[in-house]
Amino acid sequence: MPGFNKKDVNTSQTDSEFLGVLKEWHDKAKDNRRKFDWRWYLYDNYYRGNHYIQFNKRTNQIVTPPRPRGQVRMVVNKIYAICRAVRNFATSYRPHWEVTADATSEEDINNSRKASETLDYYYDHLGIPRITKGVSLYVIKYGIGFLEWGWDDEKVGLDNQMGDVDVWERDPFDVYLDPAGMETGDIQECRYVDIVTSKPVQDIVSNPNYKSMDMKDVQGDTRRAASEFKQIIIQNNYSPNMGDVDELKSVLLHETQYKKRVKRKTKKDEDAIYDTEVWIASWIEGHLLRNENTGHEQYNLITIPSDNNPGEIYGEGYIKNLIPLNKILNRLESQVVEYNNIMNRGRIYAEKGAGVSKITNETGEIIEYNTGSQIKEASPGGLSPDIHNQIARINNYMDEISGVRDAFKGDVPSGVTSGVAIEQLRAQSANNLQDLKDNIETALAKLGEGILDLIASKVVVPRQIRSTDNFGKEEESIFKVKGQVGVKKDEKINKDTYVIGKNNKVKVTIGSGLAYTKEGRTARLDKMLDMGVIDPQTYLERSEFGDIKEVYKRVQQMKIDNMALESAGKTPPPGTAPGTAPVAPEAAAGGAQGEDNWLQLAEDENEAMMNGEDVASTQGAPKEHTSIHVQYSQSDEAQTDDALLARLLDHIKGEEQMQGISAPPGATEVV
Repeated sequence: MPGFNKKDVNTSQTDSEFLGVLKEWHDKAKDNRRKFDWRWYLYDNYYRGNHYIQFNKRTNQIVTPPRPRGQVRMVVNKIYAICRAVRNFATSYRPHWEVTADATSEEDINNSRKASETLDYYYDHLGIPRITKGVSLYVIKYGIGFLEWGWDDEKVGLDNQMGDVDVWERDPFDVYLDPAGMETGDIQECRYVDIVTSKPVQDIVSNPNYKSMDMKDVQGDTRRAASEFKQIIIQNNYSPNMGDVDELKSVLLHETQYKKRVKRKTKKDEDAIYDTEVWIASWIEGHLLRNENTGHEQYNLITIPSDNNPGEIYGEGYIKNLIPLNKILNRLESQVVEYNNIMNRGRIYAEKGAGVSKITNETGEIIEYNTGSQIKEASPGGLSPDIHNQIARINNYMDEISGVRDAFKGDVPSGVTSGVAIEQLRAQSANNLQDLKDNIETALAKLGEGILDLIASKVVVPRQIRSTDNFGKEEESIFKVKGQVGVKKDEKINKDTYVIGKNNKVKVTIGSGLAYTKEGRTARLDKMLDMGVIDPQTYLERSEFGDIKEVYKRVQQMKIDNMALESAGKTPPPGTAPGTAPVAPEAAAGGAQGEDNWLQLAEDENEAMMNGEDVASTQGAPKEHTSIHVQYSQSDEAQTDDALLARLLDHIKGEEQMQGISAPPGATEVV
């Protein structure tokens, strides 16, 4: 169990003494990570297209050496293109959240189902797609990314209630880890984590969670990052004058989380049990702002490595192994341009004393030379074809190492026209990036568990959630959630309110699970629809068809209209006058019940059951009649009214039994 003992972190220390301990922790972590900082700085420059930087050992500075006269320094930034393709793959699909129920009771199952819908809602409400794209870029560039979740008391949440969940991506340059935990491969094994960011002094002074202080007592800092290399990146992109005015001055804020091992009270010392508490110490140079228990047992920080290396928290990243190849590609393409620059200008052979020293190649220029002198144009030799072959090989190596092939970037290889072949090529590329996809899924699952834990411990008053579909569009389903902390003993919970408890188990799946191309997805959906594995509505949903509900309603209405037209010429049953409501078969004096009357009867029965009437199953009802009840039972109106749904399901069950249909176990269960 990682963490400091009570004697290691003495809360009775003075602020200045404890600040000394915190600064020592930060310095140790900073020294331990210095080599990574240089690599990340290099990777960032190559991503931005700065491919000709060097480290001057004499001056200990990063420089770009001057370009020799006549030399071409061309940059073919294929690293950027590969990073873009990998990031788009990792974030192109909407994740599916699935919360596992703690028990098998109907109430627990419904609560877990609504917890999943709550996460889907927060996915859009918190802007997690944008955050995921940001953290994915860190993962691709540096080999590591960090997600942090927490509760913001000052944020206006749902239903305009104060306080809500918040999620941030953290720059790896800003996160310093305990050196002792770096070789474990698990951030939770670190005794401390120090996050350093630049904050306006005004925000720190006005923060109610910090100790009160006067703004004049805080010295502004010209630095914007604790890492020297990140500071260089910032200065290269922004003005070096970063706000010296009092109202604009900023300072580096340290949020140091650390673990304490606390002995649980027991009767015997030999039976001692230790619990872990996560504390947070916020501090700036010379001032301890707070030191308090967070109430968590784990850090609220989630790591996302690019690949899984045993015993390592950081991954390799995608840029590291592409830099040598991109350097060669730059050199080869530069040589091609240099050749064209020289040869396309033309070169002239002239004898000494010919009287010609310079040709300006101006239109209409007259060139005079001495009689008897010989002047002729030099015939340039052709460019060696090997250079183009080598460029092709380098491009192939970069695609192979990165796992990003032409089909994956949207280019169709020459000679490939089949949709199935393109699907196989994209699936192969996706397989090469499986580590990244799996790690993002794991991180989002942990993030979901963290969000639900915050709701369980912070939300006392129910908050309204508007559920979303698979594409992030709001549906008509509205419900309320509250945390377990807000549930009183023997409290009766409203039927539209669901309770979110702690210790949730969340599973996240990214991707449709069907295919990587539209053609492959359509082919599989067609086959599944023919087999009867999926219904038409699911087919439309997975085909990413817009306004599915309206389309589905139109199709069903069209079927009803067609059935009515087909039976329009049939004789109505005795006792049924035109324009009157149809009667049940057993009420007719004889003859056959028309199909249009059967359908109308089903609509009338649905309306009666909606009004609270118990309608007995109709004798002799055909399957077309029962299908109208089944469709109505799947509507939002029926799904949100348990009493209405129960009447419908009893009615349907009776008619299916008369029709000789044996319903499978659980078919009438409310889902």
